Amino acid sequence: MLPHSTDADAVLLGLLYFCTFLPYLLFALPSGALADKYDRRRLLMIAQAAAVVLGTACVTLSAIDALHPPVVLAAGFAGGCVVVLVSPAGQAYTANTVPADHLTGAISLQSISLNIARIAGPSLAGLMLINGATGAFAVYTAVSLLALLLLGRIRTPSTAVVGPAETIVARVRAGVAHARERRPSIATLATVAIASIFGSAYQSQLPILGARVAEDGDSAFIVLVITGGVGSLVGVILITRMTAPPRLATVVKGLLVLGVAEALMGLHHSYALMLLLVAVAGAATFWAMTCGNIVLQHAVDDAQRGRVMSLYFLCWGGLLPFGGIGIGTLIGAAGSPVAFAAFGVAALLGGVVIFARDPLRGAGAVSDRVGRQL
Repeated sequence: MLPHSTDADAVLLGLLYFCTFLPYLLFALPSGALADKYDRRRLLMIAQAAAVVLGTACVTLSAIDALHPPVVLAAGFAGGCVVVLVSPAGQAYTANTVPADHLTGAISLQSISLNIARIAGPSLAGLMLINGATGAFAVYTAVSLLALLLLGRIRTPSTAVVGPAETIVARVRAGVAHARERRPSIATLATVAIASIFGSAYQSQLPILGARVAEDGDSAFIVLVITGGVGSLVGVILITRMTAPPRLATVVKGLLVLGVAEALMGLHHSYALMLLLVAVAGAATFWAMTCGNIVLQHAVDDAQRGRVMSLYFLCWGGLLPFGGIGIGTLIGAAGSPVAFAAFGVAALLGGVVIFARDPLRGAGAVSDRVGRQL
């Protein structure tokens, strides 16, 4: 939904953000439990097939000019359901395809590919949206179909678990208990949660920021999205240059930088400075999220990996909707300078508290465990 179709309505944009990420809140934990019970490759293929169906429906609706705001909100929710099924299974499946001593590099490479898609996707979509959304949805459908075909060519041993039957609730509880036992998993998840609610809330308001710094808000919005993707890619590339696995303190530092960048976004009308802040925020976001992912992946057992990673995606995607709708509501009530400053300062304070309480002890636990693995 581009700014021109919403009249740059901050509340409506926040609502779309909410609907898109709500499935993480509702289904992330069950999805992680499924990833530890059933074959992860097969789950990924089911999700990609669903993406093809959804893309085809969007192409049809766009062609008949039926993509009104309520329909777009429903499509955003359906797309979120597809992604939430992919996320825990995909992260856990990565660990099944590489040796343990290559896990950090594999996760970083996975994040790099994601960010390349975040850069190329909006660039291509922006060009195609000039002539309407139908072509953009058609490309999405074609790419989803290609991903499904590529998954069909991958051959790895089945990850399905044969054992006593457990309910999804029991599996989720086991995953939570495992995370509590493996420091610094809980502190890392808390850092990711704060980054999602407060630090990443600006992403839902990029159309507002684009309209703030440029006359052509639509074009500025696309440029800001691409700039954020480039920044994210830089952040992940920096992680690949690490000589040792990241620690909890490393994750927190990303949150602190993110908070500062977000707090400054609502205080000026400079296009160049906004590009810089969005790039820094993108780098800090994916630095924190990718480092947090690596810390968790090294800390947990493979039998619990899907469930613990579902907690990660719950803290990330499941809480994003509240940040999006929260900052949109605050912009409507108090204006963008107050809203961005408030959310940025909240992210900063959260990072300071976590860093002050346990900056090194939990990190050392992970480092020791990684050392034993290597």
